[in-house]
Amino acid sequence: MTDIQSTLQRALASRHAPEARALYLLILKYVDRRAHTTWRNHYRDLLSQDEVEELVAETLVRLMSGALMRFAGDTEESFYAFLRTVTVRTVRESAHRKIRER
Repeated sequence: MTDIQSTLQRALASRHAPEARALYLLILKYVDRRAHTTWRNHYRDLLSQDEVEELVAETLVRLMSGALMRFAGDTEESFYAFLRTVTVRTVRESAHRKIRER
C-alpha cells in the first residue's frame, strides 16, 4: 500500500483524527480553487457564485461518502488528478442541468 493510500485509509477510518482533518482541509482548499477556476473559465454565465459554493460542498460530500474509497492511484499527482476530475464533473453536471432546464 502506498503512502497516499495508507493516509486515505487512516483518514477514512477515523474522520476526527488530526491527520484526517488536515487531509480534508487540503482537499477542501484544492476543490474550492478548482471549482472556482472551472466556473470562471467555462460557466460564469450559467452559475452564480453561491451555486459554486454549494457545488464545492457537494463535491466534498461525494468525496467523503465514497469517492475517495475508489481512488486507486499511488502518486500525489494522480490524487490531484482524481480530485480535479470529481470537481470538474460536479460543476459541469450542474451547468448542463441548468442548460436543460432552460
